[in-house]
Amino acid sequence: MIETATVLGVILAGGKSKRMGTDKANLCIDGQSMLVRNQLLLQSIGINNILVCRNKAEYLSDIHPDCGPMGAIHSALNYAQKNNKYQSLIIIPIDMPLLNKPLLQALMNTQGSCSAQYYQDTPLPLFLPYHSSYVALSETVATSPINRSIKAFLGLIDSEYLIYEQSERLINTNSKEQWRQAVNTLLANKKE
Repeated sequence: MIETATVLGVILAGGKSKRMGTDKANLCIDGQSMLVRNQLLLQSIGINNILVCRNKAEYLSDIHPDCGPMGAIHSALNYAQKNNKYQSLIIIPIDMPLLNKPLLQALMNTQGSCSAQYYQDTPLPLFLPYHSSYVALSETVATSPINRSIKAFLGLIDSEYLIYEQSERLINTNSKEQWRQAVNTLLANKKE
């Protein structure tokens, strides 16, 4: 079992939300913003060291601005390197309202694996064991003029994907219609 005190929770919340038309971190479900919901979700699996990548004064800003999620991941790895107490990171995006505790617990249940863990067809959420070489590798990908994707980074490190039966929980919401569908799914699940 992983010692959660050595895990850094990372919430990627720095996107511009152009397609959504409003800041996704401030979207609410049952009166809670997505930012608060994600913080509580990480706390529900025992993660109390939480870093929010948000490009605002009170949060962690990207070292290399406008590099997408990999820019935030690089900044989080750089933070972990400077703090020297984290053995791994659990990284979640702000725009997956259907994420739940079992999904994150399954990623963290690596049983001694040193590989990054993610789910088939989506690189987030991501359980990333810390390795000092990942700081430079993440910077290389984040600043690449060709491919700044998380999948490109995962291709450079030891990683493996898991299959999850409820793949609909891994839907990220980039538009108002996707958001409405996700919220309706949550409400329908509550009634069951």
